[in-house]
Amino acid sequence: MAIKKGNIIITGSHGGLTGYISRGTNIFRKSSSISPDRVKNDPSFRGFRESGNRMKKASPIAASLYRKIPQKKKEFAMYRLLTGEVIKMIKAGIKQQVIRRTLFNCYIAPLLIPEHSPGLINQTEENRRTHGSARATVKKNNMSAQPKPKKISSSTSDLVYFGRLKGSRKLKIWLKIKS
Repeated sequence: MAIKKGNIIITGSHGGLTGYISRGTNIFRKSSSISPDRVKNDPSFRGFRESGNRMKKASPIAASLYRKIPQKKKEFAMYRLLTGEVIKMIKAGIKQQVIRRTLFNCYIAPLLIPEHSPGLINQTEENRRTHGSARATVKKNNMSAQPKPKKISSSTSDLVYFGRLKGSRKLKIWLKIKS
């Protein structure tokens, strides 16, 4: 891996080399030998393709459940948790309707209960204790905590697109502006 210093940055692939930006630094490495056709057809990538297909099915199910959470109680960690649970259930061969009903009862219904009914809250706590490790994960992650501010990478914020390298439509040239 080579690191290019200077104000001119090159990204893209050409001639067996790939250039990219990582943490504000222009880095070059040997291009990967894995082609899109190989990923789509090679038997050694079968598990990877199956995993992607499970994610393709799980994401809409988790999103539909996540949309039912009241706006005040939404946190993205809950969406990730729901997606992970759906993937596990799809892998186990459970039907989508059963998945939706089970996860709604386990994760969404407790969030829909008004906070001023103490009897129902105790029932919710009992529900949490009886639903496996995923429930413990939600409690451990403290879903009611304030979300952390997102850290935005400034790797391209001080770059100006200059154009494409002549002779190669894949390579882009950027000019780094010193702040």
